[in-house]
Amino acid sequence: MRQGRLLDIQVDVKSSYAKLKIGASIDIKPGQFVMLKGNWEEPILPRPFSIYDRDNNSFTILMKIRGKATRKLSKLERGNEIGFKGPLGNPYPNFRNRRIFLIGGGSGYAPLHFFARYFPQKENITFLIGVDKKGTRTFFDEIEGCKYQWAVEDGSSNHKTIVDLVKDCSFPSDAILIGCGPKVVLQTILKIAKEKSLESYVSLEEMMACGVGMCKGCAVKVREPDHIVVKHVCKDGPLFSAKEVFLEW
Repeated sequence: MRQGRLLDIQVDVKSSYAKLKIGASIDIKPGQFVMLKGNWEEPILPRPFSIYDRDNNSFTILMKIRGKATRKLSKLERGNEIGFKGPLGNPYPNFRNRRIFLIGGGSGYAPLHFFARYFPQKENITFLIGVDKKGTRTFFDEIEGCKYQWAVEDGSSNHKTIVDLVKDCSFPSDAILIGCGPKVVLQTILKIAKEKSLESYVSLEEMMACGVGMCKGCAVKVREPDHIVVKHVCKDGPLFSAKEVFLEW
């Protein structure tokens, strides 16, 4: 693993999200991810994280504080070293000159934000984003030039959930849907895309130990023209065509 240094950390206690800005030069493209591990002695495996943003000398991740590893990462201090491996996975394709709807829930916003951050035609992008608390909206930075629709589960928006928001959206016939987040969100995208014959993709989040396809922990079934094959989110994804990938075994 390479070593980076924690340049900045922001923790939103109410929503249990954190942003970690890690000082390291890494040529990583939208859609790719890294495996992170703090320099602690406990036998905790590295965890995969999508990139939220980057510049020439650093990259930032957005994470939901859930288990032991993310709690420990959220308690690091500026200047602490962090081990990382990457870039891993495949970049998102070039979708220029198309109207794109980026659909995410929670930390699924991270790779979508990174994609839009470097997409040249921001006026073509509409975000449909779901969060559980109103305050989380301010923690999730909006990108100038993109359009945003929010679903806040605490009742402070017109739509209670991201699923409601997606179902009520009027997608143009030439739209591309790209989703990342809980499976219920991805399943909704698949259903609507099929009903309206829309081009759609899902960026999958799976637990993994290696990030390069050796541990086989992130296997998914994918439909090819004449048969079904097993692929892996880490090396074959994380983006898959919604009409080809199976979200359940």
